[in-house]
Amino acid sequence: MSEKEIISFIEDRPWVRSSDRLEKMSLILKELHNPQKKLKYIHVAGTNGKGSCCALLTSILIDSGYKVGTYTSPHLIKYNERFCINNIPVSNKELGLIIKDLKQAFKRLDFVPSVFETLTAIAFEYFKREKVDVVVLEVGLGGRYDATNIIDKSQLSILMNIGLEHTEVLGKTLEKIAYEKSGIIKENGDVLSYDNSKKVIKVFKEVAKEKKARLKVVNFDLIKIKEEGLDHQIFDYGHLKNIELGLLGRHQFYNAAVVIEAIKILRKKGYNISNDNLRNGLKNVKWNARLEILSKNPLFILDGAHNPQCVSALKKSLPFLIGKKKAYFIFGSLTDKDYLKMIDMMAPYAKEFICFAPNSNRALKASKLAMIIKKKGIKATCASSCLEAIEKAYKKTKKDDVIIAFGSLYLAGEIKDEFNKYLGL
Repeated sequence: MSEKEIISFIEDRPWVRSSDRLEKMSLILKELHNPQKKLKYIHVAGTNGKGSCCALLTSILIDSGYKVGTYTSPHLIKYNERFCINNIPVSNKELGLIIKDLKQAFKRLDFVPSVFETLTAIAFEYFKREKVDVVVLEVGLGGRYDATNIIDKSQLSILMNIGLEHTEVLGKTLEKIAYEKSGIIKENGDVLSYDNSKKVIKVFKEVAKEKKARLKVVNFDLIKIKEEGLDHQIFDYGHLKNIELGLLGRHQFYNAAVVIEAIKILRKKGYNISNDNLRNGLKNVKWNARLEILSKNPLFILDGAHNPQCVSALKKSLPFLIGKKKAYFIFGSLTDKDYLKMIDMMAPYAKEFICFAPNSNRALKASKLAMIIKKKGIKATCASSCLEAIEKAYKKTKKDDVIIAFGSLYLAGEIKDEFNKYLGL
C-alpha cells in the first residue's frame, strides 16, 4: 500500500468525535478480536505535558530493556510518528498490512469509524502484533470518552497539568475538565497526579475514592533546580541528586518529577528499572518540537506551544534560554485556539511576528493574524508559506539574533519538514 493510499484510508472518514461515547470503539475492536486486551498500559491524560511525560517514560523503559509501544498525537509530519516501538515509527509496509485487515473489519460495521477511532485501532493492533512489553498510551481528547479509554485496566493512570482547553467538549470550568480527564482512573488502580490546583485535585480525589483507586499527588517542593539553559538542565529531586534532563524549559522539571514518581510505582509492580536507567532515560530523551533547537547561529527554537498554558511555559523558560534578547516569532494558529492571549503573552519578547497559516482547514489566515498584531502596536508581516516564513526570518536576523516558531503543532510539523530543505540538507 502506498503512502498516498494510507493517508486516504485514514482521512476519508469523519474527523468529528463520536457522539455515542465508547460503544463504536468497542464494536471496532471486537471485529479485530480485541487486541487491546492483550497489552499492558501506562495511560496519560492532561491538558499539557502529556507528550513530554510519554517521551520521558518511553526513554526510561527502553533504557531498562523493555520493548515499548508509544501512541501519541498529533503527528508532526507523518501519521507513522503516532505509532512507535522503542521510538521507531511504524513502517509504511507494516501500516499498510494493518490497514488491509482494518478495511475488511470495517466492512462488517454498520457505521464509518472516525479518524481517531481508526488511528487508535491501528495502534492497538500494531502493538499486539509486535508483542510489546508495555504501551505508553496518550489520551487524545479529555479522557472519559476518549477512544483510548476503551482499555479495561492500566498499570498506572497519570493525570498531567490541567487547564482550560476544548471547553466546548469538556466543559467550561477546571472542575468539569478535571472530571473528564479523571475518567481514565481504573477500578482499584494506581493514579498519579501532577501538582494541580486544589480544585482539580479535589475532583481527582473524589473520583479515585469512588473507584477505590490509589492516588498520589507529586510534591514539587522536592524539586531543586540547579542549572537551566540551552546546554544544561540539571536538578535534584529528593534523594536523587544532579539529574540531567534532555528536554529544555522550566516546565520540564515538573514533568520529569511526575515521571520519577511513576517509575517508583512501576518498580513496585515488578518493573526492573534501576536509578541508572532512570538517569539515562531522562538525559537521553528526544521529543521533537518541544523547545527544540534547530540551529544556534542564529538561535532558532521550535516549540509546539498551541494554547495559553503551553505558551506560559514557553514564556517562563525564555529568560533562561535567551536572556534579555527579543525574538523574531514565526507564528500561526488555529481559529479555535486562544491566539489573542498567546500574542499578548509573547508580545514583550517580540521584535517582530512573521505570520503564516498552518496546514489545517482550521487555520487562521495569516493576513488576519498580522492585522491583529499590528493593532497592538507590534511589527508583523505575512508569509504565504512555511518556507517563505523561514526565509523571511533568516533574512531579518543576524548571527546573535533569535528566531522562535510557535503557535500550533501543525505549524511545528511544517517548520520541521521545511527547515532542512531551506538549508539544503
